[in-house]
Amino acid sequence: MPNLQRLCLSNATDFSVLSCFQCPRLLHLTINDRFDECLYLSQRILSNSHCILETLCLCDENEEESSVKATASHSILPLLNRLRTLELCSDYARVMVNALPLLTQPGCFPLLSSLSVDIYWDHPVSVPSDVKVLQDFFNACIYKLDGSVLPNVTVRFPRPQDLTGSNELAEQQAALRACLQRWKEDGVHVTASLGWNRTHFSASL
Repeated sequence: MPNLQRLCLSNATDFSVLSCFQCPRLLHLTINDRFDECLYLSQRILSNSHCILETLCLCDENEEESSVKATASHSILPLLNRLRTLELCSDYARVMVNALPLLTQPGCFPLLSSLSVDIYWDHPVSVPSDVKVLQDFFNACIYKLDGSVLPNVTVRFPRPQDLTGSNELAEQQAALRACLQRWKEDGVHVTASLGWNRTHFSASL
């Protein structure tokens, strides 16, 4: 597909075919699948295409275990170094948090101008390492090696209504809120929502 500029994949099943795609002019890639599989497919497609991707959107709405042991690696980062827009969405926080370290490295997105992260916090237990993974990822994206900061960040952390009274989750989101405030003070335009479902957010920064 030598002239393809936009590719959208949803619940892809035949990795052997998809990973052989060659799209040298690809600019915009959207994949809807398990988050770890999204990363794997992105890496295979980009490494075969040798394209300059500008927009990457990965959306995880699939709770089922992967039938294929597909894992990306840190070598995906050089393939994304011209990225301008990154959108990540997951209904399953644990899956995304486990995969985010693959996208975390200082200066990994030097041209990035817009970052959007939407994580549905589906479990009640606050794991300190979860917060650190998120902080490390955001800091790697926001603070660039030349001293500048990412212009625009959108963050949504909705949670199930039955977890609104969870002290652990409240502490977790308080730590994230402190990060959001610091980014705002450092000159980042922050749009953030920490609420209890996907249609109503109880707080904005």
